[in-house]
Amino acid sequence: MPVARRIAPYLPEDAVVEQLEGDRARVTLGSWSWDGLAGVGAGLAVPIRVEGPEELVEAVADLADRLRTAGTRRPA
Repeated sequence: MPVARRIAPYLPEDAVVEQLEGDRARVTLGSWSWDGLAGVGAGLAVPIRVEGPEELVEAVADLADRLRTAGTRRPA
């Protein structure tokens, strides 16, 4: 199944999903915050690459850091 069809059900209704070559898709959508957009990407069960803008790239990096910290195993 093309990746665009796999991820479309998990995106907001106003998202534009374009199937690209191979197992790639482009998602265009808006949000009231960069953190909100980062969270949408994190909720997809596929690898993502953020092409821009820089504010979104930074929000994704910050979220990745928070998730990495949250997922760190601590001794019982």
